[in-house]
Amino acid sequence: MKGLAIVTGAREEGLTAAEGLLRAGWRVSLWDAEGGLEGADVRQVNIADEAQVRAVYAAVTAELGVPDALVNFAQLKNSFMLGERGQRNEVAGFWELEASKARAMFEVNMLGTYLCTALVARDMVKRRSGVIINLCTGPGTQRDPGHIPYGATMAFVEAFTEAIRTQLAPHGVTARVITSQGHANRRGQANPAYRPHDWMVEPILDILNERVTAC
Repeated sequence: MKGLAIVTGAREEGLTAAEGLLRAGWRVSLWDAEGGLEGADVRQVNIADEAQVRAVYAAVTAELGVPDALVNFAQLKNSFMLGERGQRNEVAGFWELEASKARAMFEVNMLGTYLCTALVARDMVKRRSGVIINLCTGPGTQRDPGHIPYGATMAFVEAFTEAIRTQLAPHGVTARVITSQGHANRRGQANPAYRPHDWMVEPILDILNERVTAC
């Protein structure tokens, strides 16, 4: 076994990342409000709820130890763009979007990422080792009014990761962000059997292997 990785998000990107880590020999603790994966330690948690995050993290560290990696892939996307029966809603501007749904996205994508990162980073800094990987699946600037809130959260993820990278590096902790820009299309053209999110497994493992080698 190569170590313990906490992966947030049991759907789409998070699930693909967890599957890839398991195949590579990592132990995986998968955190999500719902969903799961055979072979992983599955924890039901709302990552935007600080009390829940603290309780689940305490249980995981007590049972499995301090994680060697945190992979923050839990995200809410543009569900507010879909109306009944999955039909797309056309909006004239961002001011027409439902504030409650935008708020939920902000809480998971930004606050949830911050809470999980800050909590895990404390132990990694004490141990002077660890890897934090955050996912950005879209540009921070969006012209489509329905994507503006989501794009704003991705801009936060990129800026946040860059900021903590320089602060964590002197303590032996690596922080990186991976983006989907161009990856899925290139892989899909080369191999039609490739699933939409399979592209991310390779860069995750590259970051982890680089860090393990450097240690």
